[in-house]
Amino acid sequence: MRIWVIDTVSVNQIKRLLPGKVRSRVLAELDRRARLGDFVYPPEVLDELERVDDISFRWAKKHEANGTRYGHLPDEAKAVLARVPDLIDPEKISVDGIDDADPHVIALAVYIKNEPEERHEITIITEDFNSTHKKRGLADAAGLFGIPCIRFRSFLMDEKIWDGKEGT
Repeated sequence: MRIWVIDTVSVNQIKRLLPGKVRSRVLAELDRRARLGDFVYPPEVLDELERVDDISFRWAKKHEANGTRYGHLPDEAKAVLARVPDLIDPEKISVDGIDDADPHVIALAVYIKNEPEERHEITIITEDFNSTHKKRGLADAAGLFGIPCIRFRSFLMDEKIWDGKEGT
């Protein structure tokens, strides 16, 4: 089974990327797949989305039980940061004690990939492909753990959910 681990910024693409004319149709398909368990995200993604409380947050909240079914993985996130300490900007201060979700997204993907009972094909959906001198991009860091990444738009197009043009 293929499982998609979705990052905060990619969930936000629901409102940023999708034209209003196709949004309800695309959301219906994303809802269907979320109910099937195709999407997962760490609770920290939901925490980040809650700050803006919009369509993206409501979608993730609606699927919280299935989407966050693996729960918090703090030890695994610490292991990610031990290997890639520049995954988070050391100068960035957490807001209201909410952790940066990036190490948790990678930790979740690695955790699922290494589950001995079931073998899943894991891909992270993220828009964070850019590394700087202060912070490594999530996609670069995930690659160190053998986890492929794809942008939300590419995911939608490859899965034939949206052609990237309809409604624009």
